[in-house]
Amino acid sequence: MITNLRLDLTDRQRNDLACMLAGKKVARLATRAEITDYVTGLLERSLCESTAVRATPESPVRQQLAGALSFDEQQLVEQLRAAGKNDSYIRGYIKAGRPGARA
Repeated sequence: MITNLRLDLTDRQRNDLACMLAGKKVARLATRAEITDYVTGLLERSLCESTAVRATPESPVRQQLAGALSFDEQQLVEQLRAAGKNDSYIRGYIKAGRPGARA
């Protein structure tokens, strides 16, 4: 299903997001593709965790998530890169997994 989600961002917010994605101060604004990848990562991580909570202990989904989430963040990043995910997606995915993290 394709969804159209309206998200109004100021140039300041787009610059803040670009800085966060780059990991350093940058003068450019986050692109539409970067924002889309970041939000997709956030949503997928949130949905995966929601599925893990509902799954039974012997569920393959829960076992897969438990294995993926037991690694430290660097190993998780390597797994996501191996799956073809870009840096914007990975940052969103990791941010969604940190309780109280600012997205």
